Amino acid sequence: MATELLRAIDMLRTTRMEEQGELLGIRSLLEKLRSITVELDETSPPSVAYRIKIESIDLRGTLEIVLCYQIRAESWHEVPAIFLKKIFLCRMTIRSLWRSLQNFTKIAEDVKKGFIRSLVRYDSTKHAIQAKTNGNSVQYPIEGRSELVDKMTRVLLADRANEEELPMVLLIVGGPGMGKTHLAQALYKDARVRGKFNRQRWVNFKDAANISLGFLNGTHHGSSYLIVLDDVWYENAQEWDNLIKDLPSKGATILTTRSTAVSSRLATMPTCKLYYLPALQQEFSYSCLEWVASKSGHYPTELYEVCRVVVEQCDGVPLLLKHACDFFSTSAIELWEEFTVEDFLMVRPVKSHQQRLMHKFWQRLFDTDLQQHWLSERNEVLESALVSYRRFTSDLRNCLLYCSVFPLDYIFDVEELVDHLAAQGFIPPMETFAQRRTFLQPLLDDCFYPAQEYDLGVKPMYRMHRIFHMYVKYIERAFNSIMITDQENSISVQNSVRHVFHGAQGSVHIVKLHKIHKIFHMCTQCMVRGFSSTMIVDQDDSIMPNSIRHVSLIVGPSTESIPLQLLRLKDLRTLILLPAEQTNMSDKKCEIKEIPQVLWQSSRNLEVLSLHGTKIRKFPQKIELLHYLRYMDLSWTDIRIIPSSISKLQFLQTLKLSHCEKLQKLHENTSKLFLLQKFDLEGCHYLVQLPLQLSKMKSLECLNILECSSLTRMPCGISQLTNLQSLLGYVTTHNDGCSISELQSLANLQNLCLEGLEKVIDHSEARDSNLRDIIKLESLALRWNVASENTSLTAEQVLECLQPNKGLKTLEIVAYEGEKLPSWLMSTEPYLNSLVEIRMIDIRACKSLPPLGLLPCLRIAEISGAEAITCIDDNFYGSKGIFYSLEKLTFSHMHNLKAWEEAPTEDVFPRLAEVTIIQCPKLTALHVVLRSVKKLNLWMNINSLFSSKGGLRGVAESLRYVSVSFCEELRASSGCMGLQDLGYLKRLEICGCDEMTHLPQGLEHLLSIRSLTIDNCSKLESLPDWLENLPYLRVTSHKTRLTSTNRARQAERKKMTRCLTPNSIQSNATN
Repeated sequence: MATELLRAIDMLRTTRMEEQGELLGIRSLLEKLRSITVELDETSPPSVAYRIKIESIDLRGTLEIVLCYQIRAESWHEVPAIFLKKIFLCRMTIRSLWRSLQNFTKIAEDVKKGFIRSLVRYDSTKHAIQAKTNGNSVQYPIEGRSELVDKMTRVLLADRANEEELPMVLLIVGGPGMGKTHLAQALYKDARVRGKFNRQRWVNFKDAANISLGFLNGTHHGSSYLIVLDDVWYENAQEWDNLIKDLPSKGATILTTRSTAVSSRLATMPTCKLYYLPALQQEFSYSCLEWVASKSGHYPTELYEVCRVVVEQCDGVPLLLKHACDFFSTSAIELWEEFTVEDFLMVRPVKSHQQRLMHKFWQRLFDTDLQQHWLSERNEVLESALVSYRRFTSDLRNCLLYCSVFPLDYIFDVEELVDHLAAQGFIPPMETFAQRRTFLQPLLDDCFYPAQEYDLGVKPMYRMHRIFHMYVKYIERAFNSIMITDQENSISVQNSVRHVFHGAQGSVHIVKLHKIHKIFHMCTQCMVRGFSSTMIVDQDDSIMPNSIRHVSLIVGPSTESIPLQLLRLKDLRTLILLPAEQTNMSDKKCEIKEIPQVLWQSSRNLEVLSLHGTKIRKFPQKIELLHYLRYMDLSWTDIRIIPSSISKLQFLQTLKLSHCEKLQKLHENTSKLFLLQKFDLEGCHYLVQLPLQLSKMKSLECLNILECSSLTRMPCGISQLTNLQSLLGYVTTHNDGCSISELQSLANLQNLCLEGLEKVIDHSEARDSNLRDIIKLESLALRWNVASENTSLTAEQVLECLQPNKGLKTLEIVAYEGEKLPSWLMSTEPYLNSLVEIRMIDIRACKSLPPLGLLPCLRIAEISGAEAITCIDDNFYGSKGIFYSLEKLTFSHMHNLKAWEEAPTEDVFPRLAEVTIIQCPKLTALHVVLRSVKKLNLWMNINSLFSSKGGLRGVAESLRYVSVSFCEELRASSGCMGLQDLGYLKRLEICGCDEMTHLPQGLEHLLSIRSLTIDNCSKLESLPDWLENLPYLRVTSHKTRLTSTNRARQAERKKMTRCLTPNSIQSNATN
C-alpha cells in the first residue's frame, strides 16, 4: 500500500501521539482513525491507492500539528496562553481529523460495496457501440485519417482465398486520445465491410482478467466474421497464442491497443498488419478551426485567434480537438459576449478576454466536481491516463511521478532522465546504463514518444504524453512544483494550464501549451484545487507549501538571482533550473551570476542540483554542505576553475560540466570522487588537462571529452577504469607513454569515440587495441583531423586494424583520407550484420562506396563529402542486395555526383521513408524507383534536380512531402518542372531561401498540394491569388512586411492560418 498511508499509521501508533490525544481529549477519534487506516492497508485494492495517498498526505499534515504544539505549560505565566491555544487547537484538529475519518470511511465502504473495482474486460452482449461524439457533444470533422481508412478497408475487402490458415489481424496502435476506437468504428460501420462478413461483434477489452472466447459461441467456422477487440491490454504470451489459435480462420480481427507488448507480440504473425496512429498533422487540425468558424455566420476575429491558439495547443490529438470544437462552436461565443459586456466600462484590452477564454476552456475540459470524483470514469481524459498508470509497478510509478517536475513540451534526454531517477533512488541499483534503460523502457513505451523531429543522432530524446503529465501533476501537487521567475525575482507557481510570466518589458505573455502528446501533459497544470490561475507572488508572500520536495525553476534571459522563496523549502530534494526555451544555451543564458550560500544551508537534503545555463563564474561556495548530493549539472555556465572543495561531495554520482567554454582547470581533488559514475566535459574548449590521478575513479562508467580541443593527451592509467562503458573523445597521442593499445583492457566498453587518429603513425598500435575482442562495443566513432599530414596509406592501415566486433550497431567515420575503405566494410560477405546506423563524413578520397545493401539491419545511412563519387550504382547496392530495413538515407556535399542509377532488382528500398540530398549541384535526376519514400529534403544547391522535367520521376508515385531549404537559386521565375511531376504531393515546405521575393510561378501547377509552409524567407514580398484555394498556409519569421492581394487576404482569414507568435498577438490586440 501507499508509503504515505504507512507513515500515517506509524504516527498514529507512537506514544507521543497517545499522550497528545489524551491531553486534547481526542483519544477515541485517533483510535478510530488507527483502526480504519490499518483496515485499508490490509484489504484495499491497488485501484484506490491514489485516493488513499491524497487523504494520507492531509492526515499526516494534521498529525504533525498535533505532535508539534506544546500542551503543558513550563511555568505559571504560560497557563492562560496555553489554555487558549488548547481550545483553538482542539476545534481545528477535531474538525480536520473528523474530515479525514469520514473520507477514509467512505473509501472503505466503496471497497466493500465493490464500487471501486477493476474495469470490465468486455461486454459479451454488446453488438454495437455508440460513437463518443454522439449525445450532447457537437459532431465535428477531423481529416487526416481518410487515406488510412481507405487503405484498411481495401485490406478487409481483399480476397484471401489463398491465406486462410490464420485469421487476419489489423492491429491499430497509438497513444491515449489518438482516435484508435474512432478509426475502428469507421471500419466496423462501413457498409461494404459489413456486407462481406456474416457476423460482426464489438468487444471492449480494458482489464487483464482471463481472456475468454465465449462471445464466439455459435460462430461456425464456415461463416465469415469480423471482431473488434477495443482497448486491449492483455500481455501474456501464452494466452495470446491460445486466443489466436481458437479464432476461426475465415474472418478478420481489428485490434486496438496502446501497449507495445501486445503490438510486438502480434506483429510477428504473418497475417497481422500493423497501423500506428501518430498525431494529426497541423494542417488537418486546422480543418477543425475552419469548421468552427463556418458554424457561425459572423465569428469574431479575436475569438478566432483564441480558437487557433487552442487548436495548436491540442497538437493533433483528436480527443482534445473534439473538446475544442465542442467548446468554441457553442459556449465560447456566449462567454465572449459576456466578457465584452462585463468589461466594457473598464476598457480592458482584448488580450485579457482572450486569456480568460483560454483558461475557461481548459477549466471546462475537466469537470469542476473532479476534485471529489477524480477517479471517476466519467471523465474520459483522466480515465485514459488511469488505465495505464495503475498497470505500472510501484517503482515505475515513482519514476513517472518524478517526471511531473518538468514543464510541458520538455524534451527528455533518456540518459539525463535515468541519471536523475538513479540519484533519487527511484531506479533500483543496477550495474550498467543499459540495464537501467531496460528497467525504464515500459514507462517510455507507454507514457512517452520519440521526439523524431529533432535530429540528434543516436541520442534518444522523448516527449511525454500530454494526459499522463496532467494526471501525475495532480497526484504529486503537494511535492512537485514548476516555478517561473521574472526579472524582478518574483515567482510564478504553475498551477493552471497556462504558463504566465513577466518578460523583459514587464508585459505578460501566453506561453503555448507544449507539444507533449497533449493528453498526458496537461491535466497536471489545471487540476489544482479550484482550478486556480497561475499566481505571481512577491518575496514576502508565502504560497508554496513547505511539503514541496522537487522544484523546476523556469528562468528567462533576464533572471538575475535565485528567488528567496526557495529558502522556505526545508525538505527540498531536487532543484532544476530550466531555460524558458529549450534551445542552444550559448546565447540564451540567464543573468544569474552567484548562488547565495544560505540556499545550501537551508536545503541540506538536496540530491539533484542543476544550475544549467547560468552565468556563475565560480564554483558555488559552501556547496560541500550538501552531503547527500548525487547529481550536479553546471553545464553551459561561465565557471573557470573547479576547486579542491569538490572532493567533499563524496556521494556525487553525476557531474556535468559540458560546454563550460571558459573552464580551464580541474583540481586534482576531482579524482577523489570515488563514487562518480558519469563525468561530462564535452565542449570545454579551453580545458588543457584532465586530473592526473583519473585512474583512481574506479566507479566511472562514462567519460565524455568530445570537442575538448585544447586537450592534447590522456592521463596515464585509463586501462584501470575497467567499469567504463562510454569513452567519448579519447585523444590519441604519440610517444608520450600512452597508446590506444590500452583500450584492450576496457572489456565493458559499449560506446567509444577516438579522435586525432592522424597521430597514430604505427598501425600496430591500432592492432593492439583489439577492438574486435571488445564484444560489448555497440557504437564506434573514428575521427581524423581534416588538415592532417598523415598519408593515405597510413590512414588505410590504421582503419583496417581498428576492426570492431560483429555486433556493432553504430559506426561513424569522419575525415578519413584513405582511397579505399577497410575490407571488413567492403566485403561482399557482410561482416557487420547487426549494424543499424552508419555515417561516413568527409571521405573525400574514397573512390567507391561500401555495399550497404548487404547489411540486413541498417536503418540510417549518411554519406557526406565523397567528392570522388560520381554515381550511385551497383557498388552501393551490393550483389543482389536489398535494403530491407533502411528508413533514412542522406547524400550531402557530393559535388561531383551526377546520377543515382536504377537498382538491378525491383524494390531495393522497401522501407525507405525519407531521403535527404544536400549540396549536390550536378545531380540532375533520380532514376532509381523509390516507391516507399514519403518525404524528400532538398538543401542548398540542388536546383538542377527539382527544376528539370523528370528529375524526380523515381519518387513521383509515392512522395507526399517535399522540403526545400537554403536554396539561393529558388526565385519567382523558377518553373519547378521537377516538382510538377509529383502528382500525389500534399505538403511543401520552403525555408531560408533568401533570394526569393515571390513564390515560384511553377508552384501554381501543383494541384494536389494541400499544405504550404514558408519559413525565414526574408525577401518574400507578396503572396499570389491562387493560394486562396489552399487549405493550409503557414508563413513565419519575416523581417519585412508581407503583403497580399485582396483575395489572398480573404483566404488567409477564412481558410488559411498564418502562424503568429504570442508577441505578435499582443501587438495586434494593442493596436
